[in-house]
Amino acid sequence: MKKFALVIFLNLVVSVTFAQQYDMGIYAGLFSPTSFGNYTKATLGPSYGIKFDYHFNEKFALSSNYMLGHFHHTSDRNGLKIRDKTNLFYLTFQKKFPLKKGWSLAVGPGIGYYLEYSSDEIDQITQITEFYRDFIMPLEINFNKKIGENLFAGVKTGLFITPFYSIGAFHLGPELRYRF
Repeated sequence: MKKFALVIFLNLVVSVTFAQQYDMGIYAGLFSPTSFGNYTKATLGPSYGIKFDYHFNEKFALSSNYMLGHFHHTSDRNGLKIRDKTNLFYLTFQKKFPLKKGWSLAVGPGIGYYLEYSSDEIDQITQITEFYRDFIMPLEINFNKKIGENLFAGVKTGLFITPFYSIGAFHLGPELRYRF
């Protein structure tokens, strides 16, 4: 009986695995500081990233993302313009909606982490680069269309909400994905 149950279980696992799809993608665009209101004269900057999507079925997907963003602000210490870098890693659970003419919309919340630092801002006592890190709750929207047999292009945007700021950051830009 145990062997029979094991065979049935393995058949189910294998059939479900082959029915699922995976995407790998790249994206770029604009990025705002993670705590925009805390910086003097903060400006938008470029961002780019990679993503891996696991599609459970036609309606739901899990998206894993790594993004690197840059922005500028004015230093409170000496008034110089500072360039900061932000690394973000986050997961989102997305609900997909088919639209007309082959377009698709995916919306979803998630959980993640960011690390923000600047090589221009060094602690004067310890001589160590200052950095900020925190938990983030992304809310992401993807609008895309199939442009080839396994190729998708679209626009990716979203907010990064942090526990200590109302809206931490946002990003907006094009994305390109390949489905396996």
